[in-house]
Amino acid sequence: MIKIYDENNVFVAELKYDETFFSNYSKHSHDMLNLTAIKEGEINIDFHSFKSEVLKPNELAVFNPHQVHLSRNISKNALGYYVLYLDVDWCLDIQKNIFENLNRFYPIDINILNSQKIYEDFLDLCNNIIKKENVYMELESFISDIFRKYAKKEVLKVKNLLSNEIKEYILNNKNEVRLDDIVSNFSYSKEHIIRVFKKEFGLSPHAFIVNVKVNKARNKLNNTDNSNLTDIAYDTGFYDQSHFNKNFKKVYAVSPRTYRPIK
Repeated sequence: MIKIYDENNVFVAELKYDETFFSNYSKHSHDMLNLTAIKEGEINIDFHSFKSEVLKPNELAVFNPHQVHLSRNISKNALGYYVLYLDVDWCLDIQKNIFENLNRFYPIDINILNSQKIYEDFLDLCNNIIKKENVYMELESFISDIFRKYAKKEVLKVKNLLSNEIKEYILNNKNEVRLDDIVSNFSYSKEHIIRVFKKEFGLSPHAFIVNVKVNKARNKLNNTDNSNLTDIAYDTGFYDQSHFNKNFKKVYAVSPRTYRPIK
């Protein structure tokens, strides 16, 4: 992972590049905006509540924040795998300079951008990041163009009020949340809660909670240079280092130790 920070040393983005595609992802989401491209091969992507897509060279896959998805190899191995993660608060600041009366992040309106120019510009940007060049202005210009062309300005409607309330309860609770806590707080059966939540968000409440823990751990790794990995594991609610490593790798394809910031 190569991290990008602004002039105030605030994290804004990170790039992951692999020669081959990591094939052991679990179904998950990120709390960042994610842009992905490949040089060769094809990747099948299941987007929750949207049709499955096939990512090919000359295309860019977009994963909006908290959009549950699962990516898999098809036909042949994908080679030259670029993933750029963008901090949502930073993206929101950029959008505020583009759109009037903005009070929330506007997601991208399409999951696969079929544009050779955008694809080539994206690869140029990523390769400049890999070469350790100063790319902050280039990154800001690139993502600004994406927002102008594809940002979705409609207000998103909540489909299931109970599921959304459970989601907010999990996200806003400072203590570790368990399924029994949710059942007790909302007075519905465990089976009903699992069914409606998974239908709305694509993950069971337990899987969603684990996903939240992973993203909290990522935030800690990005904001603390000398943090102890065992402390981070316990602070974010994992049972032990092994449990932390296993779940982190299924979302970010690297161990927490490998993920540590390279500024």
